[in-house]
Amino acid sequence: MEKITQLFSSLLIALIGVVTPMVALLMSIFGEGLRKLAEQYESERAQTEKNLANQLQKSGEAKPIDVSQIERTIKELRAVKSIAERKLQLLDPKKAVLGLFVPLFAALLFLLPSIFYKSTEANWWGVLSLPCVGFALRRFWQLLDIIIEVKKTVDAEAREERRKVPELLTEIARNTLKGAAYSLDDVYAFFNNVKLEKDINECLMYVDRKVDVPIKINNDEARMAKDVEAGFRFPSDFLIEKSSSYSVFSSENEQIVRYSVDRIHGNTNTILAPLVVTPLKKGQFEFKTFIKGENIESKYRTLRIRVE
Repeated sequence: MEKITQLFSSLLIALIGVVTPMVALLMSIFGEGLRKLAEQYESERAQTEKNLANQLQKSGEAKPIDVSQIERTIKELRAVKSIAERKLQLLDPKKAVLGLFVPLFAALLFLLPSIFYKSTEANWWGVLSLPCVGFALRRFWQLLDIIIEVKKTVDAEAREERRKVPELLTEIARNTLKGAAYSLDDVYAFFNNVKLEKDINECLMYVDRKVDVPIKINNDEARMAKDVEAGFRFPSDFLIEKSSSYSVFSSENEQIVRYSVDRIHGNTNTILAPLVVTPLKKGQFEFKTFIKGENIESKYRTLRIRVE
């Protein structure tokens, strides 16, 4: 028992002396990424609060047949708000480091009596250190998840910056005699089986009904399309479920969904992961979509969604 206690105390000291400073260092390295991700979650939290207020008001006015759908949407909105608030706490470097250091230090304090006093009562104090360590490990896992998310945000921004150079070259090539041969024109995105080729494209959805929207990209050219990105600039009146298959950037009034594909071979349809969307109110909504890439002609189209 004495040997186990000593090993456990050594482990705690190692965690306090190595893991906590390591987390603090990583959070300082990704300071700019932390700030941008915090802005996204703050916008998401504010959007969710507004949508929750609208849904709660709607639930009081709804017919009995609609109540279950509205309640399900409210539950999803509350879950999104809870995640956003928890992530915002973890994105605060001081709170994050203290949330890791305090339980580890408390565990070490609880363990001290069982080290210096050989009695049953002292051993019970040592047992109290276990929940503290469990909490600290859980917080460490959450912080690792946040750091990975911050890294993805930084990488996405860097990728967007790198993408501007090929886009500029594509624009230059398009204005030369070889431009038509360089840029691929017949590359289109599909949203809910609607080909986004017209200036205004329409589709129908139903309020408070979650739907897995099929998304795909068609390359009907003979040559390969490279570094393709398709995006949808949704207003805040839609609840977008997050996924590892696409990125979602939230601002005060819109949510930008992006799909990225490295290569699409000629005469190929690429089926992407469905976009999980829940319309939160009835009406007609228009927003911009885009598809662009290293060697394709950028297209910006309007999507009109009628929600009934």
